[in-house]
Amino acid sequence: MGKLLARAGLLKAGFAQRLEAAIKLATERYLAEDSSFNIVEVHSFLQSRTLSRALGGFLLEGKPIDVPSLAERMSSYVGVPLTDAPEAWPNQIDPFRFVGGFIEQLMSIFASDADDGIIWLANALADQRSALSKIHLSVEEIRTGLPRIISSSMAGPAEAQVVEFEKRYLEHLNSRFQKVTTPGARELHGLGQSLSIAYISLNLKSGAAGEPVRAEQFLSQNPHVVIRGPAGSGKTTLLSWIVTRCAEIDSREEASDWSGLVPFFVPLRKVARIDSGAPTLERLIDYSVDEKVWTRKAPKNWIENVLRKQKRAVLMIDGVDELPASRRPEFWNWLQSVQTEYPGNRIIVTSRALPGSPVEGALTEQWNPPSGFVEAQLQDMSNADVTKFVHHWHDAVDTSKLDRQEQSSLEEARNSLPLKLEDAANRRIRELCNTPLLCAMVCVLHWREEGYLPRYRVDLYDKCCDMLIEARDLKRGVEPPPGPLAALSKNDKEMVLQRLAIEMMHNRQDGDVAGDDAYRIEISREKAIAWIVPRIPSFQSATAREARAVDVLDFLIERTGLLREPATDLIDFPHRTFQEYLAACAAGADSQEEMLARKADDDQWHETIMLAAGTTTGGVGFGRKLIEALIGRGERHKSLRKKQQQIRKTSFALALGCLENIKQQDPQLRQRVLSNLGELVPPRNETDARILSVAGDAAVPQLAYSMWKDENTATVAACTRALRLIGTTEALKALERGYVQDSREAVVSEVCRTGLIDYAVIPLVLKYVKANGRLPNFAPPSNVTLYVNVEGLRDLSIDFLETKELHRLEELEGLKKLSIERAKSDAPELRLIPPSTEDLTLIRFEGKEFDWLSRISSLTDLTIMGQGNPSSLDFVDTAPHLTRLTLFGQKIPNLQPLSSLGDLRHLSLIGIRGPTTLAPLAPLENLASIHIEDLKGVRSFSAVGEIANLSKLTIVGSDFAPQQPPRFTSRSALKDFGAYGVSDMTDLEFISQAESMEELALASCTDLKSITSLEALSGLRKLSLSNLRPNLPLKLKPFRNLELFQLSLMPSVVDETLEDISKNVRVVELSRCPKLRDLSPLSACTKIQSLAISALPKVENLDFIRGLTDLTSFVLENCDSLESLDFLEGLSIEELRLHSTDSISNFKVLSTLTELKTITFLACETLTDLSFLSDLPKLEKVWLMPSSDKVSIPENLLPKIVQKNTFPPWMRNHQLLLDQWYSDGVTLFNPTAFRRVHYHYRAGLDDITF
Repeated sequence: MGKLLARAGLLKAGFAQRLEAAIKLATERYLAEDSSFNIVEVHSFLQSRTLSRALGGFLLEGKPIDVPSLAERMSSYVGVPLTDAPEAWPNQIDPFRFVGGFIEQLMSIFASDADDGIIWLANALADQRSALSKIHLSVEEIRTGLPRIISSSMAGPAEAQVVEFEKRYLEHLNSRFQKVTTPGARELHGLGQSLSIAYISLNLKSGAAGEPVRAEQFLSQNPHVVIRGPAGSGKTTLLSWIVTRCAEIDSREEASDWSGLVPFFVPLRKVARIDSGAPTLERLIDYSVDEKVWTRKAPKNWIENVLRKQKRAVLMIDGVDELPASRRPEFWNWLQSVQTEYPGNRIIVTSRALPGSPVEGALTEQWNPPSGFVEAQLQDMSNADVTKFVHHWHDAVDTSKLDRQEQSSLEEARNSLPLKLEDAANRRIRELCNTPLLCAMVCVLHWREEGYLPRYRVDLYDKCCDMLIEARDLKRGVEPPPGPLAALSKNDKEMVLQRLAIEMMHNRQDGDVAGDDAYRIEISREKAIAWIVPRIPSFQSATAREARAVDVLDFLIERTGLLREPATDLIDFPHRTFQEYLAACAAGADSQEEMLARKADDDQWHETIMLAAGTTTGGVGFGRKLIEALIGRGERHKSLRKKQQQIRKTSFALALGCLENIKQQDPQLRQRVLSNLGELVPPRNETDARILSVAGDAAVPQLAYSMWKDENTATVAACTRALRLIGTTEALKALERGYVQDSREAVVSEVCRTGLIDYAVIPLVLKYVKANGRLPNFAPPSNVTLYVNVEGLRDLSIDFLETKELHRLEELEGLKKLSIERAKSDAPELRLIPPSTEDLTLIRFEGKEFDWLSRISSLTDLTIMGQGNPSSLDFVDTAPHLTRLTLFGQKIPNLQPLSSLGDLRHLSLIGIRGPTTLAPLAPLENLASIHIEDLKGVRSFSAVGEIANLSKLTIVGSDFAPQQPPRFTSRSALKDFGAYGVSDMTDLEFISQAESMEELALASCTDLKSITSLEALSGLRKLSLSNLRPNLPLKLKPFRNLELFQLSLMPSVVDETLEDISKNVRVVELSRCPKLRDLSPLSACTKIQSLAISALPKVENLDFIRGLTDLTSFVLENCDSLESLDFLEGLSIEELRLHSTDSISNFKVLSTLTELKTITFLACETLTDLSFLSDLPKLEKVWLMPSSDKVSIPENLLPKIVQKNTFPPWMRNHQLLLDQWYSDGVTLFNPTAFRRVHYHYRAGLDDITF
């Protein structure tokens, strides 16, 4: 209700909460009146969107409650037809009486127990209901009349004033921030662009190992965020979008997470102008509004109430980097105090990366966000984002002011630009489009300049400025203003803009000067005029020299769009990028190379320095002098002190960057630059590679594969990365001349990431596909064209939103297994899925159209994951020959359609909500296995025992319904039963007669009171027990055929338990059995092939292992009393895993394991050197986790090393090494549970429970 009122423009402080409280009270009272109503199905119906919409229409539009319709909807939750009510309904509930009674109870609450405002709502709408239903007024149409009534009936004059002020404030912000402020927007000649159309969602990423997440989702999940991003990356636009989402009121749309919140936009450039210190809360409105038009005063204590009492504020603070460095510490302290003093509000801070931020190092006083803030990096736009941005940008242009020819050219530009950006010849321009600012500039130029696409940034900025300063007006025949301004030449205008830009750059110097002089970006009109005055005598024309400085300033603001007046008496550049470029031009014109070189250690000047080398004002000569000055400064700093080394490397790096922009290359100068970059050529890491790539083709000869192929893996990978980042034709040729043939994953990964080299010519990719049938992780599947020619590709996973060339899917004729993320059911590419596909997985799938499934003639396995899927199973009719079906996270009230799948052999129901019975499964004679997980509300499992050929049953985290369990007899086919975290299962009588049982796993079934029934299952071959009651005795004597034995978190197990273990056992895994001390009884089990010993603190001796001659796999974890590995000497072990072996310091005995193929070291803190593995002849892979710089690795081992902070594939199926991650043994971390975490992550679900 609160959201509906917010959309209608009626929400005021506390009203939504009071309305929700009334509905909650009505629900509680109604359910309390009759205990038969307290069942899951009824609760689900009361929480349904259907009932919410019905109440919304009733309260806001006067629509009568359609009781039959709601009763019919209720039947879908119960799973019993309406015609069978009440006799066949649970507790004989009459749905018609239930719905009618609930509405009566709700209106009774409105009339008696609610506050005056709720009483008014009930009475006022009752009076108007008849008229409203007759004329069918919408919420949009009645909204203007209701605020007055609400204000008068719910509050006095003071609150009415608050309502009116807040409404006007939000309307003002919505109007102000809905306008797209593309820098230089006047190049569109007054054509408006709407943010709601132009905006596209970008990604935020938190931490180096984090996954990119759409900004809206990230911000809704994290109330306190610091967003970093380079210039033009969309930080301010993102905040503007949030402002509009808070401020917009549209009854036609679902209310967003921002509805009802109050936005405050705080540009720190403005704070620096009007405040001497940090922002002040009293001025939040002043910071947010347009001072030229906003004249209202906030009601007394309004800001304080929003922050402290209502906790509805969204505080958006833009541009920490635009504060002087001397004022940043004070800002962070202020932010900490706001966070502490006003909890419950949302705070979003943006900034470019600063020295001391996580991008560059540890926290400092310059970069010190409060501990409660999540830091995130705004990611570059992907290829799909760029295409979407281009389309949205063109669509946002107001075409009502364009003539027919201009509209046609706009449409042509919209359609052709994405294709041009895909052209390899325009690759450099495509790289510029990674940020919204430059992508918008490319859109402008491409539309207005007949497809001209400059190759370099300097050329792009130059063309932008040329168009904005003069070319645009000339082309359209715009008459210049009368008087001296008409005589201004293009050079005159450029000179003034350049001088203003560089003076403002100098004005940004940090220091102890107080007042306006300490501010670095915005300046007063008075100061701007004062700077222009001495430039007027330099104008070319005598007439132009008669112009007044104030008129020149106003003209440049009005006509160029490169300057603006954001508030009265203030001047700034709309974006720092233009200021930096124009400042570079000014430095070139005045030959200020030495001044720029002195600024090398000031991050605020880096972009200006690199641009200055290529400007036309300084020319080639200035570019060369600048590079020489930078080299000279770097060479003068020879000290090994950190600060001196930073200046040295930064100077050399900037010299290298200048090579990219200089108009003419001087071979001798280029060689001098490269010769001074010994620490970067060859590059040793990713940072060096990125810096070196700035040199472009000049660096390509220095990166030839033949020169560096014998270097260590990290260096060769960095060389490959540099070539990838350069991305020119010459760079690609260099990659093809050796790097594609390399056998090291880190190297080939960079080759694959170019997105331009066919995987069919990369041997390492072909080898992997041949062995595994799928692409390796280092070969992104983001472009189908890259792998259509790869033979043997049988398994593919793609993201529909990120993958290009999907129309070529049908060419993958040998494909057998396909996983698709984020597709919509009406996507035409789904009809191109190869008919050979046998196994299809749909993740975060949207829509209900499944007719295209019928085209996949070979389909037998189908998995659907995510909450956005169909609410019925009617789609199975399109795939009648399924043999395996997995449903994850859907709300499906009825399983009846499954009864038609006569070929179904394997069924998994995970996190399904709705069904109350499993009876539709009983007729499925071919059904061999069922996996049931997190299935709540099922009242009977008896139908499962009736499935004739069911051989495997797994139940995880579900209610067991002990009154009606499945009953298995001696005639049952059941061979494998597993129960994990199952509640209400008190005994195992229901399986005690299943003579065919061979495998049994029980974990975290804490209600289990007895396991004596297991003794009847003498045919068991595999037994796994974990986290059962400590007083459950275990006898192994009956299980003479046991081949696999796993115990974990079993306090009742003692040394004597092992004396009766089967001599035929081949796999033994013992974990967290605290009473176990002596494992020597296992010496009689000479057939053991795999042994895992984990967290047995009392075990001191494992010498019995010397006699296990068949042992090929061994795991040792966290056995603190064990001090030596000598018992492993000379064994034929092929796979070894050591985890948390802190009590062991000598690993040299491992050098005797000549059959060893794979070894894993996980958190082995005493491990410092891997040289003992150097001579093992069969060793293939070494997992080292977490990755560590403290471990010495011989060069010949590097290709076999996998250093990761994640976990290897085997851990997904290894129970004993993972179960420890659950504190206090709450449950077993088993393969099923791990898969569930993985599924939830892939499906985008939040409700992971165990």
